[in-house]
Amino acid sequence: MDGGTRLPSASGTRRGGGRARTWFLIHSWLGFKLSLVLGVICLSGSLASVSHEIDWLLTPTLRSSAPPSAPMAWEAAGDALAAAYPGARIGTVRAPEGPGFAATAIVTLPDGRQRIAHLDPSTGCVQGDASRQTVQRFLRDLHMWLFITNSWGLVIVSAFSVPLLASLVTGLVVYKRFWRGFFRLRLRAGSRVLVGDLHRLIGLWSLWFVAAIGVTSFWYLIEVIGYMNGHRFDRPVPAVPAQSLADLGAAPRPLGLGEVTRLARAAYPGLQVVAVVTARSVREPVVVWGQDAAWLVRERANAVRLHPVTGAVLDIQRGEALTPMQRVVETADPLHFGNFGGLPVKLFYFVFGLGLTGLIVSGGWLALRRGTRLWRAAGLSKTDSWRLGRWRWANIALLGTATALAPAALSAWEDGGTPRDVGTRDLGPYQVTLLWQENGPAAQRGLHLRLDCGGCLANLRSAWLRTEGQPDLPIRLASSLGSSPVAQHGPDRELSIEIEAWDGMRTTARWVTD
Repeated sequence: MDGGTRLPSASGTRRGGGRARTWFLIHSWLGFKLSLVLGVICLSGSLASVSHEIDWLLTPTLRSSAPPSAPMAWEAAGDALAAAYPGARIGTVRAPEGPGFAATAIVTLPDGRQRIAHLDPSTGCVQGDASRQTVQRFLRDLHMWLFITNSWGLVIVSAFSVPLLASLVTGLVVYKRFWRGFFRLRLRAGSRVLVGDLHRLIGLWSLWFVAAIGVTSFWYLIEVIGYMNGHRFDRPVPAVPAQSLADLGAAPRPLGLGEVTRLARAAYPGLQVVAVVTARSVREPVVVWGQDAAWLVRERANAVRLHPVTGAVLDIQRGEALTPMQRVVETADPLHFGNFGGLPVKLFYFVFGLGLTGLIVSGGWLALRRGTRLWRAAGLSKTDSWRLGRWRWANIALLGTATALAPAALSAWEDGGTPRDVGTRDLGPYQVTLLWQENGPAAQRGLHLRLDCGGCLANLRSAWLRTEGQPDLPIRLASSLGSSPVAQHGPDRELSIEIEAWDGMRTTARWVTD
């Protein structure tokens, strides 16, 4: 924290002077060498706090005039979605983000394209839909992963918590009796003193915010490294019992949204339902998320898991009953993103996020102004070593990678054009359609499988894709019902799909393509 702070001499003639100068150099070095990337992360995080509101301004169908106190019409919403998108798979359905917002649902169309449907929460009527390329998604992918949309992206971003927390600690060590500076701002003492006072003033008033962001980011680093090594910190949840699958019939019908939410409220009377995560097959439960008595936890901390066909309660999770470690997992997101108190808290986080970005910018400017002189005073031979030096390549590499990956990350939610219909075959109670996606995002190109039995859930033990001249390829049933390809090669040979039901019956369908 610079700008008028009188530091001990480099020789250390004053008691503790050399140590204080060392701490100051460490503080300035930490805040400067990776300031470009850290600034982008903090700025994108600030905007992400109000990203839903930005989408609301840009998307007319995302707005709703329904009274904030009106209950969500879950049953009507389910009926409206089925009528508006025949043959589509309805994914997560969410209540409005806040007053004036429409409810939303992720819809996977029969040709594999995905849309976000907007519904009037009080009537359930579909008001329209939009691409999944939203401002919220763009800012989230940039802030969390720098568009490196895998675990390593989260590792890189969350690792910046280390210099952030170190800067916080070293700044407090350097700034003696810091509590005196909460209202100190010298306006007529020159630009360096003014920027230095602003740097300290913003830093002091945002101490709590920097600590909260730094600690939760460091927790994300621990969490993702643990997940990459097979360790989970959240509460384990039961799966649908396998022994009951064979009794459901070949084409079981899923419960509707109204029935699901009614059963969830009956099992968990205090639950304020926020979202319903639908099942993709009878192997998966349908999950109802919400809020209850536990404070400062994400919505999934309170959940009811139901059998998607019978409605049997498989699990009830209450936020107040979690272990301390599980509570940390569920509290990190609200504390980091500020999405626990509506628009006022979001604006609060937005302002302090901009303040944190200002700390990085002002700290970098101060470091440039005083860096050479401080290194000379410290007795270092290379006075130009204070510049970014080799660290500029780290900044350039990370920001360059994010820029290069941005188009691919954006295109991941594109429609990608209409896939080619390879053909439909009867396969037991199902109709199986193969689709070849040649254009669009690389992750979506390939051979897609669509199972259809008029809105039923897949009740299969296993499935295989067999291609001429290739080994059998087991098909992940969840993926085969979603938008991910089951194979990357094109339909330029003879191929077949074989499924095995839970009663042991096997059925095969073949395609011969030119």
